[in-house]
Amino acid sequence: MIAVRHILCPTDFSESARRALSQAMTLAGWYGSRLTVLYVSPLAPTVAGFPPMVNPVTLEPMDRERVLQELRTFAEPATRAGLDVTLRLRAGPAAAEIVGEATVAAADLVVMGTHGRAGFEHLMLGSVTEKVVRKAPCPVLTVCWPGDGRVPRELSELHHIVCPVDFSECSLEALGHALSLAERAKARLTVVNVLEWPDAELRHPHVMSKEYERYVQGEARRQLQAAIPPDARNWCEIKEEILAGTPWRRILHLAAEQSADMIVVGVQGHNAVERFLFGSTANQIVRQASCPVLTVRKRTPPS
Repeated sequence: MIAVRHILCPTDFSESARRALSQAMTLAGWYGSRLTVLYVSPLAPTVAGFPPMVNPVTLEPMDRERVLQELRTFAEPATRAGLDVTLRLRAGPAAAEIVGEATVAAADLVVMGTHGRAGFEHLMLGSVTEKVVRKAPCPVLTVCWPGDGRVPRELSELHHIVCPVDFSECSLEALGHALSLAERAKARLTVVNVLEWPDAELRHPHVMSKEYERYVQGEARRQLQAAIPPDARNWCEIKEEILAGTPWRRILHLAAEQSADMIVVGVQGHNAVERFLFGSTANQIVRQASCPVLTVRKRTPPS
């Protein structure tokens, strides 16, 4: 059973952040969660030869009150909806402060907006959202704006979820979250395993026989079916897909082709190899998906 007791929603007061707040409100309603809305004030940059400027949030009460009032106004829809809302103000590098708040507050989920994938916005996605997704101690839902100008669907209109599974612990953890969301939203779920074979036209005929190819596909399908709890099919329409190619490309293509409303994907840990794997799969999905993406890391048992 997936418990989402506390949701953290960082904001920069942009339209993308407002959309993320709306999604966070829906999730808080589904799971009965507390909701913390966080604004991170950047520290003033240091200049060589001069002492560093002190954090304005600490020294300027008027500025602090102005930001808090803006935060109250931003969070007002959640307050009006009767949710348990807390406002938080921190200062420092955005990604580090978001991760720090998620850790200290024991958040079960971070919901944050992304701004786009071109130019400066692409750089900001890489410098903030990517770091939060990679370092947060809990799952992160990134809410993007589709590149074709459409407004993203609300989670209350969540009809179809795509969840890639490679049978790693983190991908099975992601499957648990996808099943929980599908149950709450009464949504369809497509569980997909991507076999990293070259495209058929590039494959040498003697490298892999058709019989062996069918065997591997059959084994992957059997493992997918075994990973899904038997009772899940009583309350959720579930379909298994076996694809071949580059995982992130095939996952994005499938999600677009089937008009998925969300992708739920597992991410690896913190060491160098896992960061590389994140960059090659989950990072590409977060950067390029035209729907919200929930990234889930394997839970670490408390020490």
